[in-house]
Amino acid sequence: MLEFMQDVFRRFGGNFELLTDQAGVEGSACFGTMIEAVDLVVGEIDPRLRALPGYARRLKQPLGIAFHFIDELVEAVPGPILCNCIAFSDDPRVSAFFVNPEHMKEVFSRSEDVRRMFDKNLEVDDCYALLSMKKVQSKQFGMALVGDSVRGDVLQTTVNFTDHQVLSPNIDEAGTRRAIKCLIFKDLISYIQDRASAAKCDAIERDTRLKSLRSRLHHSVDKSDEEVNRADLETRIAMLENDIESNGLRAASLDGTLSFVSEVFSKPAKFLVASTESIRLSRVGVLLDAGSTEPGYDVFVSQVCIGSRSPRVMALVRFLRTDLLPRQDFITEADLFLAL
Repeated sequence: MLEFMQDVFRRFGGNFELLTDQAGVEGSACFGTMIEAVDLVVGEIDPRLRALPGYARRLKQPLGIAFHFIDELVEAVPGPILCNCIAFSDDPRVSAFFVNPEHMKEVFSRSEDVRRMFDKNLEVDDCYALLSMKKVQSKQFGMALVGDSVRGDVLQTTVNFTDHQVLSPNIDEAGTRRAIKCLIFKDLISYIQDRASAAKCDAIERDTRLKSLRSRLHHSVDKSDEEVNRADLETRIAMLENDIESNGLRAASLDGTLSFVSEVFSKPAKFLVASTESIRLSRVGVLLDAGSTEPGYDVFVSQVCIGSRSPRVMALVRFLRTDLLPRQDFITEADLFLAL
Protein backbone atom coordinates (compact mmCIF):
# COMPACT_ATOMS: atom_id res chain seq x y z
CA MET A 1 0.00 0.00 0.00
CA LEU A 2 2.85 2.39 0.83
CA GLU A 3 4.27 2.17 -2.70
CA PHE A 4 0.84 2.85 -4.20
CA MET A 5 0.29 5.87 -1.95
CA GLN A 6 3.72 7.24 -2.88
CA ASP A 7 2.70 6.99 -6.54
CA VAL A 8 -0.64 8.73 -5.92
CA PHE A 9 1.00 11.71 -4.21
CA ARG A 10 3.70 11.81 -6.90
CA ARG A 11 1.19 11.85 -9.77
CA PHE A 12 -1.47 14.13 -8.32
CA GLY A 13 0.47 16.30 -5.86
CA GLY A 14 -0.69 19.91 -6.22
CA ASN A 15 -3.55 18.88 -8.52
CA PHE A 16 -5.82 16.73 -6.38
CA GLU A 17 -8.87 18.65 -7.61
CA LEU A 18 -8.54 16.56 -10.78
CA LEU A 19 -8.53 13.32 -8.81
CA THR A 20 -11.54 14.40 -6.74
CA ASP A 21 -13.56 15.79 -9.66
CA GLN A 22 -13.03 12.77 -11.91
CA ALA A 23 -13.24 10.12 -9.21
CA GLY A 24 -16.73 9.19 -10.36
CA VAL A 25 -16.10 9.44 -14.14
CA GLU A 26 -15.90 5.84 -15.29
CA GLY A 27 -13.22 5.25 -17.88
CA SER A 28 -10.92 8.04 -16.71
CA ALA A 29 -7.46 7.32 -15.30
CA CYS A 30 -8.57 8.95 -12.05
CA PHE A 31 -11.52 6.58 -11.78
CA GLY A 32 -9.24 3.54 -11.96
CA THR A 33 -6.84 5.07 -9.45
CA MET A 34 -9.61 5.74 -6.96
CA ILE A 35 -11.10 2.26 -7.31
CA GLU A 36 -7.69 0.77 -6.50
CA ALA A 37 -7.18 3.23 -3.63
CA VAL A 38 -10.58 2.40 -2.12
CA ASP A 39 -9.90 -1.31 -2.37
CA LEU A 40 -6.54 -0.97 -0.61
CA VAL A 41 -7.96 1.24 2.14
CA VAL A 42 -10.91 -1.07 2.80
CA GLY A 43 -8.49 -4.00 2.93
CA GLU A 44 -6.53 -2.19 5.65
CA ILE A 45 -9.56 -1.13 7.71
CA ASP A 46 -11.96 -4.08 7.40
CA PRO A 47 -12.10 -6.34 4.30
CA ARG A 48 -15.69 -7.28 5.21
CA LEU A 49 -16.77 -3.83 3.99
CA ARG A 50 -16.37 -5.13 0.44
CA ALA A 51 -19.56 -7.14 1.02
CA LEU A 52 -21.62 -3.94 1.22
CA PRO A 53 -23.29 -2.89 -2.07
CA GLY A 54 -21.86 0.36 -3.43
CA TYR A 55 -19.02 0.60 -0.88
CA ALA A 56 -16.54 1.85 -3.53
CA ARG A 57 -19.00 4.46 -4.79
CA ARG A 58 -19.51 5.77 -1.24
CA LEU A 59 -15.79 6.13 -0.57
CA LYS A 60 -14.28 7.43 -3.84
CA GLN A 61 -15.14 11.08 -3.37
CA PRO A 62 -14.35 11.24 0.38
CA LEU A 63 -11.01 9.53 -0.19
CA GLY A 64 -10.09 12.10 -2.84
CA ILE A 65 -10.94 14.88 -0.38
CA ALA A 66 -8.64 13.32 2.24
CA PHE A 67 -5.78 13.03 -0.27
CA HIS A 68 -6.20 16.68 -1.23
CA PHE A 69 -6.29 17.86 2.38
CA ILE A 70 -3.15 15.94 3.39
CA ASP A 71 -1.32 17.10 0.28
CA GLU A 72 -1.99 20.76 1.07
CA LEU A 73 -1.23 20.32 4.75
CA VAL A 74 2.26 18.88 4.14
CA GLU A 75 3.11 21.29 1.33
CA ALA A 76 2.38 24.16 3.74
CA VAL A 77 4.98 22.90 6.25
CA PRO A 78 7.94 25.32 6.07
CA GLY A 79 11.46 24.12 5.64
CA PRO A 80 13.66 22.33 5.32
CA ILE A 81 15.48 23.50 8.44
CA LEU A 82 19.21 22.84 8.33
CA CYS A 83 20.35 21.10 11.51
CA ASN A 84 24.08 21.55 12.10
CA CYS A 85 26.39 23.33 14.57
CA ILE A 86 26.25 26.66 12.74
CA ALA A 87 22.45 26.53 12.57
CA PHE A 88 22.32 25.78 16.30
CA SER A 89 23.94 29.17 16.89
CA ASP A 90 22.10 31.09 14.18
CA ASP A 91 18.63 29.50 13.89
CA PRO A 92 16.42 29.84 17.02
CA ARG A 93 14.32 26.89 15.94
CA VAL A 94 17.30 24.53 16.02
CA SER A 95 18.52 25.78 19.40
CA ALA A 96 14.96 25.40 20.75
CA PHE A 97 14.49 21.85 19.46
CA PHE A 98 17.77 20.48 20.82
CA VAL A 99 19.67 20.79 24.11
CA ASN A 100 23.03 21.36 22.39
CA PRO A 101 24.80 20.48 19.11
CA GLU A 102 25.85 17.06 20.41
CA HIS A 103 22.27 16.23 21.34
CA MET A 104 21.23 17.21 17.81
CA LYS A 105 23.82 14.86 16.27
CA GLU A 106 22.77 12.03 18.58
CA VAL A 107 19.09 12.34 17.62
CA PHE A 108 19.89 11.77 13.94
CA SER A 109 22.75 9.30 14.53
CA ARG A 110 20.63 6.90 16.57
CA SER A 111 18.10 6.61 13.72
CA GLU A 112 18.69 3.37 11.81
CA ASP A 113 16.54 4.74 8.98
CA VAL A 114 18.89 7.69 8.56
CA ARG A 115 21.94 5.39 8.53
CA ARG A 116 20.34 3.08 5.97
CA MET A 117 19.47 6.03 3.76
CA PHE A 118 23.09 7.22 3.76
CA ASP A 119 24.42 3.66 3.29
CA LYS A 120 22.20 3.09 0.25
CA ASN A 121 23.07 6.46 -1.30
CA LEU A 122 26.81 6.90 -0.91
CA GLU A 123 26.88 9.89 -3.25
CA VAL A 124 24.33 11.82 -1.16
CA ASP A 125 25.54 14.34 1.43
CA ASP A 126 22.17 15.48 2.79
CA CYS A 127 19.35 13.69 4.55
CA TYR A 128 15.86 15.24 4.44
CA ALA A 129 13.41 13.99 7.06
CA LEU A 130 10.46 14.76 9.30
CA LEU A 131 11.45 15.63 12.86
CA SER A 132 8.59 14.78 15.22
CA MET A 133 8.65 15.94 18.85
CA LYS A 134 6.54 16.62 21.92
CA LYS A 135 6.31 20.19 23.18
CA VAL A 136 6.37 20.22 26.99
CA GLN A 137 5.63 23.31 29.09
CA SER A 138 6.34 23.39 32.81
CA LYS A 139 6.43 25.90 35.64
CA GLN A 140 9.54 26.52 37.73
CA PHE A 141 11.23 29.28 39.68
CA GLY A 142 14.18 30.99 38.03
CA MET A 143 16.16 34.17 37.69
CA ALA A 144 14.70 37.16 35.88
CA LEU A 145 15.07 40.92 35.72
CA VAL A 146 12.28 42.57 37.70
CA GLY A 147 12.48 46.34 37.46
CA ASP A 148 16.11 47.24 38.04
CA SER A 149 17.05 44.13 40.05
CA VAL A 150 17.63 40.46 39.29
CA ARG A 151 15.49 38.08 41.32
CA GLY A 152 15.87 34.31 41.61
CA ASP A 153 12.35 33.47 42.78
CA VAL A 154 10.38 34.40 39.66
CA LEU A 155 7.84 31.80 38.51
CA GLN A 156 8.57 31.04 34.86
CA THR A 157 7.20 28.82 32.10
CA THR A 158 9.83 26.76 30.34
CA VAL A 159 9.36 25.12 26.94
CA ASN A 160 11.20 21.91 26.07
CA PHE A 161 11.02 19.58 23.09
CA THR A 162 11.28 15.87 23.91
CA ASP A 163 10.75 12.40 22.43
CA HIS A 164 12.54 13.26 19.18
CA GLN A 165 11.73 10.94 16.27
CA VAL A 166 13.32 11.15 12.82
CA LEU A 167 10.81 9.88 10.25
CA SER A 168 10.76 9.30 6.50
CA PRO A 169 14.42 10.14 5.68
CA ASN A 170 14.99 10.70 1.97
CA ILE A 171 17.58 11.96 -0.47
CA ASP A 172 15.57 15.04 -1.43
CA GLU A 173 12.86 17.33 -0.10
CA ALA A 174 10.17 16.24 -2.57
CA GLY A 175 10.61 12.58 -1.66
CA THR A 176 10.43 13.37 2.04
CA ARG A 177 7.24 15.40 1.66
CA ARG A 178 5.62 12.49 -0.20
CA ALA A 179 6.73 10.10 2.52
CA ILE A 180 5.29 12.41 5.19
CA LYS A 181 1.95 12.49 3.37
CA CYS A 182 1.89 8.70 3.30
CA LEU A 183 2.78 8.61 6.98
CA ILE A 184 -0.07 10.95 7.91
CA PHE A 185 -2.53 9.01 5.76
CA LYS A 186 -1.41 5.77 7.41
CA ASP A 187 -1.90 7.37 10.85
CA LEU A 188 -5.40 8.44 9.80
CA ILE A 189 -6.23 4.86 8.88
CA SER A 190 -4.79 3.67 12.21
CA TYR A 191 -7.04 6.18 13.96
CA ILE A 192 -10.08 4.76 12.12
CA GLN A 193 -9.04 1.23 13.06
CA ASP A 194 -8.61 2.20 16.73
CA ARG A 195 -11.97 3.96 16.84
CA ALA A 196 -13.73 1.05 15.13
CA SER A 197 -12.20 -1.45 17.53
CA ALA A 198 -13.09 0.66 20.56
CA ALA A 199 -16.62 1.17 19.27
CA LYS A 200 -17.13 -2.56 18.83
CA CYS A 201 -16.09 -3.19 22.43
CA ASP A 202 -18.28 -0.32 23.58
CA ALA A 203 -21.25 -1.64 21.60
CA ILE A 204 -20.90 -5.08 23.18
CA GLU A 205 -20.63 -3.56 26.67
CA ARG A 206 -23.70 -1.34 26.13
CA ASP A 207 -25.71 -4.21 24.69
CA THR A 208 -24.86 -6.35 27.70
CA ARG A 209 -25.91 -3.57 30.07
CA LEU A 210 -29.16 -3.03 28.16
CA LYS A 211 -30.08 -6.74 28.30
CA SER A 212 -29.33 -6.80 32.02
CA LEU A 213 -31.54 -3.78 32.71
CA ARG A 214 -34.40 -5.17 30.62
CA SER A 215 -34.13 -8.51 32.44
CA ARG A 216 -34.27 -6.78 35.83
CA LEU A 217 -37.31 -4.77 34.74
CA HIS A 218 -39.05 -7.86 33.38
CA HIS A 219 -38.55 -9.83 36.59
CA SER A 220 -39.38 -7.03 38.98
CA VAL A 221 -42.55 -7.40 40.99
CA ASP A 222 -45.11 -4.71 40.39
CA LYS A 223 -45.59 -3.50 43.96
CA SER A 224 -46.03 0.01 45.28
CA ASP A 225 -42.78 -0.09 47.25
CA GLU A 226 -40.88 -0.92 44.05
CA GLU A 227 -42.38 1.81 41.89
CA VAL A 228 -39.35 4.04 42.34
CA ASN A 229 -37.03 1.20 41.39
CA ARG A 230 -39.03 0.37 38.24
CA ALA A 231 -39.12 4.03 37.24
CA ASP A 232 -35.35 4.24 37.67
CA LEU A 233 -34.84 1.13 35.53
CA GLU A 234 -37.09 2.48 32.80
CA THR A 235 -35.23 5.79 32.79
CA ARG A 236 -31.83 4.09 32.57
CA ILE A 237 -33.06 1.83 29.75
CA ALA A 238 -34.42 4.81 27.80
CA MET A 239 -31.16 6.73 28.24
CA LEU A 240 -29.06 3.78 27.10
CA GLU A 241 -31.30 3.15 24.07
CA ASN A 242 -31.03 6.80 23.12
CA ASP A 243 -27.24 6.68 23.53
CA ILE A 244 -27.01 3.65 21.26
CA GLU A 245 -29.26 5.30 18.66
CA SER A 246 -27.42 8.63 18.61
CA ASN A 247 -23.86 7.25 18.85
CA GLY A 248 -21.71 8.56 16.00
CA LEU A 249 -19.94 5.27 15.27
CA ARG A 250 -22.09 2.15 15.47
CA ALA A 251 -19.20 -0.14 14.59
CA ALA A 252 -21.21 -3.21 15.55
CA SER A 253 -22.68 -2.93 12.05
CA LEU A 254 -20.63 -2.88 8.84
CA ASP A 255 -22.75 -0.07 7.43
CA GLY A 256 -22.03 2.01 10.52
CA THR A 257 -18.31 1.44 10.07
CA LEU A 258 -18.48 2.40 6.39
CA SER A 259 -20.39 5.57 7.27
CA PHE A 260 -17.72 6.51 9.81
CA VAL A 261 -14.89 5.87 7.32
CA SER A 262 -16.68 8.07 4.80
CA GLU A 263 -17.14 10.81 7.40
CA VAL A 264 -13.46 10.82 8.39
CA PHE A 265 -12.26 11.03 4.78
CA SER A 266 -14.84 13.61 3.68
CA LYS A 267 -14.20 15.86 6.72
CA PRO A 268 -10.47 15.39 7.39
CA ALA A 269 -10.12 18.76 9.13
CA LYS A 270 -12.41 17.43 11.87
CA PHE A 271 -10.09 14.54 12.69
CA LEU A 272 -6.71 15.81 11.47
CA VAL A 273 -5.93 19.19 13.04
CA ALA A 274 -2.84 21.16 12.06
CA SER A 275 -1.83 24.44 13.66
CA THR A 276 1.09 26.85 13.70
CA GLU A 277 1.91 29.11 16.61
CA SER A 278 4.63 31.65 17.27
CA ILE A 279 6.26 31.53 20.70
CA ARG A 280 8.93 33.84 22.08
CA LEU A 281 11.68 32.11 24.03
CA SER A 282 14.80 33.15 25.87
CA ARG A 283 18.07 31.36 25.12
CA VAL A 284 17.43 29.02 28.05
CA GLY A 285 13.93 28.09 26.89
CA VAL A 286 11.86 30.39 29.09
CA LEU A 287 8.55 31.47 27.55
CA LEU A 288 8.49 35.26 27.30
CA ASP A 289 5.45 37.50 27.36
CA ALA A 290 4.78 39.74 24.39
CA GLY A 291 5.76 42.83 26.38
CA SER A 292 8.91 41.33 27.88
CA THR A 293 12.12 43.34 27.44
CA GLU A 294 14.28 40.26 28.08
CA PRO A 295 16.34 39.19 25.02
CA GLY A 296 14.64 36.41 23.13
CA TYR A 297 13.67 35.07 19.74
CA ASP A 298 10.49 34.02 17.96
CA VAL A 299 9.98 30.36 17.08
CA PHE A 300 7.22 29.17 14.75
CA VAL A 301 5.98 25.73 15.80
CA SER A 302 3.83 23.50 13.57
CA GLN A 303 1.75 20.84 15.32
CA VAL A 304 -0.43 18.01 14.04
CA CYS A 305 -3.07 16.19 16.07
CA ILE A 306 -4.99 13.13 14.82
CA GLY A 307 -8.27 12.48 16.58
CA SER A 308 -7.89 12.57 20.36
CA ARG A 309 -4.18 11.73 20.28
CA SER A 310 -1.61 14.07 21.77
CA PRO A 311 -0.37 16.71 19.31
CA ARG A 312 3.14 16.36 17.88
CA VAL A 313 5.45 19.12 16.68
CA MET A 314 6.36 18.57 13.04
CA ALA A 315 9.39 20.08 11.30
CA LEU A 316 10.91 19.33 7.91
CA VAL A 317 14.68 19.18 8.45
CA ARG A 318 17.97 18.61 6.62
CA PHE A 319 20.90 16.82 8.23
CA LEU A 320 24.44 16.49 6.84
CA ARG A 321 26.30 13.21 6.44
CA THR A 322 29.39 14.87 7.90
CA ASP A 323 27.55 15.33 11.23
CA LEU A 324 26.61 11.66 11.52
CA LEU A 325 28.39 10.21 14.55
CA PRO A 326 30.41 7.01 14.01
CA ARG A 327 28.31 4.07 15.12
CA GLN A 328 30.85 2.76 17.64
CA ASP A 329 31.41 6.19 19.17
CA PHE A 330 27.70 6.77 19.46
CA ILE A 331 27.06 3.39 21.12
CA THR A 332 29.92 3.99 23.57
CA GLU A 333 28.59 7.43 24.48
CA ALA A 334 25.10 6.02 24.97
CA ASP A 335 26.42 3.27 27.27
CA LEU A 336 28.33 5.81 29.34
CA PHE A 337 25.22 7.97 29.62
CA LEU A 338 23.11 5.03 30.82
CA ALA A 339 25.77 4.10 33.36
CA LEU A 340 25.59 7.49 35.08
